[in-house]
Parts: sequence; C-alpha cells; structure tokens
Amino acid sequence: MVYFFNIIRIPESDSNLLSRITELLANEKSSNVLIQYGANNQLNSMCEWIPRIGGIYGALALLACAYGTLGLWETNGKYKKIFQMGAHYHLIHSLAINQASNTKHPILTTTLLVIGTTLFSGSCYYVAISGNESASKFAPIGGLTLLLAWISMIL
Repeated sequence: MVYFFNIIRIPESDSNLLSRITELLANEKSSNVLIQYGANNQLNSMCEWIPRIGGIYGALALLACAYGTLGLWETNGKYKKIFQMGAHYHLIHSLAINQASNTKHPILTTTLLVIGTTLFSGSCYYVAISGNESASKFAPIGGLTLLLAWISMIL
C-alpha cells in the first residue's frame, strides 16, 4: 500500500496557527496531510550529517585504539597511557556526537564536541607519538570545550 502525503508548510511567524491549520486542511483534497511548522528544512538537512560525523569520529577512534594497543608497543609506558586516554575520550565523544542531533541546539553541540575532541584527543595523540610535551597545553582547552558541549546538551 502506497500513501501519498501533501506537505503543508506553516511559517513560524503565523500567530493564528490553529485557525490556519484548519483552513488549510479544509482546502486539501487528500486525507493524508503532513504539517511542517516553521522553515527549518535547512537545519534538518544539516542535522542529517551529524550521525555521519559521529560515525567518522567513531571509526577514527577505533583506529586510534588499535594503534595505541598494537602500534605503540615499544613506546614509553607514560606516552602509551596518554595515547590510550586520548583514544578513550575520542571514542566516548564520538558516541556523544551521534546523539547531538537530538539536542535543542544540535549544530552548536556538534561543533563544540568536534572541536573539543580534536583538541583534547589530538594533543594526546601528538604528545604520545612525538614525545613533544609542549602540545599538551591544548588538552585543557579541548577539555573545557567538551565541558561546554555537555552543558549545551542540557540547555
């Protein structure tokens, strides 16, 4: 069975919403009507990419976990722990990115999660691989950005 829907778009600025919906439904010949409130098509298309970004970050996190376990076997134990911590946070926040589209501010939350994860985990990866500990100054900035991302989920 195939259903055909007529889509009625109602601008957010329409103050008399109920009477407008009733009027539009009375003029429709089809009984199958979808009503979309507000002009948020652009936001919806942007939010479709959020799970894909989370998937990419998740795949990269798994590769980092594998590299940290198998590729750093000759590395100093201190640097190996730093790398594993970066991979751990990377993996956790890739899952959070997947759920960011369900928040009230999905673009803001996703942006903060991506920037925070990149700064925090990226600096951990760089320090562990290069041994240059001066890059560790970016980890607190990334951690603060991740904290802001989690706060943006509850706003």
